[in-house]
Amino acid sequence: MDPFSHYMVAYAAGRKANASLNKMRAITLAAVIPDIDGFSIFLGIQAFRDIHGGPVHSLLIGVVLALIITLGFYIYSRENVALFAFSGVFIHLALDIPNTLGYVRPQDGLFYFWPFSDYAIRLQNQVPDAANWHIVIISTIFILSMVFFLLLVRKREYAWRIWLDERKFLKKKTQSE
Repeated sequence: MDPFSHYMVAYAAGRKANASLNKMRAITLAAVIPDIDGFSIFLGIQAFRDIHGGPVHSLLIGVVLALIITLGFYIYSRENVALFAFSGVFIHLALDIPNTLGYVRPQDGLFYFWPFSDYAIRLQNQVPDAANWHIVIISTIFILSMVFFLLLVRKREYAWRIWLDERKFLKKKTQSE
């Protein structure tokens, strides 16, 4: 799944829960951070194929990432964001399950139970016509994320403003002129 969809689904969940600013930040960060292994693309396409979707996408590392995010926010703001950090990681891992439909190599899959088990979740073995379903499911999630994003923009609510509010910079610039 793409980082945009991970972010927007987590943003929608946090918004539905009427989360505070820090909780919104925690859920969106936790929903995107497991894709940190995507930077392996800079080592080449083969490295990306070997690394992405590996240990960082396991439940164990997800729990560790959620704990780190929770601790960071608690130190920074004294606000308990644990439920939202864990929810963000869960959202990420759940959204990645349809990706297993698109894997071609038989050893590919998501190793959610690493290091306790080498069992890889691979839906392409269970779903008939998996390649077509992969395209339909991933495209649907992306399109729904984009529609949600555009509906927010139409209402002048911008999902990135939980991290960076450009109005503060624009206001300072126009005042100094």
